[in-house]
Amino acid sequence: MDSLRGAGGGGGGGGGARGGWPAAARPPRPPPPRGAGPAGPPPVGPPPMSPPPSAPPRHVLPPPPEPRPKQPVDRVRLLSAGLAVLVIGLTVLGLAYEENGVRAYDTYTTWAIFATVMAAAHLVPLVWTSNPRRAFEVAAVATGGLAFYWAALVLRDIGTGTSFALTLAVSLAVANCLVLRTRR
Repeated sequence: MDSLRGAGGGGGGGGGARGGWPAAARPPRPPPPRGAGPAGPPPVGPPPMSPPPSAPPRHVLPPPPEPRPKQPVDRVRLLSAGLAVLVIGLTVLGLAYEENGVRAYDTYTTWAIFATVMAAAHLVPLVWTSNPRRAFEVAAVATGGLAFYWAALVLRDIGTGTSFALTLAVSLAVANCLVLRTRR
């Protein structure tokens, strides 16, 4: 029996130093828990899962840029532009449209070109913004020229459709001058 006891000696029910099992037949020990190692200093700093404080998180977009303040719409300028375009359009329409076999550009070309230039002069206040008073004076003289043209050539044939277009153009030219007068 002594040969069965092994070299570990000592009584009690079988072989090894503990539990009575021989050293080769002992069940393996479970590994020690992770936090149960030798006690050391506590960790310093943020937990390892959080990003560094200076770096933004990757999934967050940067903030949108600050919106620029909207410039207020200059309604007088917008209204003046609309009136000027209508004056030019109606003047050219009244002069270019053939009615009763007569077209103003063919019949009295010089006067038709004069009226077209006077109508186009209503665009001057839109492009010449450095001196609004002078631009108003240009538009006022152009309105006077259109009114003279209307009285000299259009008024005698007031019953035609082209006369209506030219009358409306002169009326809008006067309205444009009144609108521009507020900007002086």
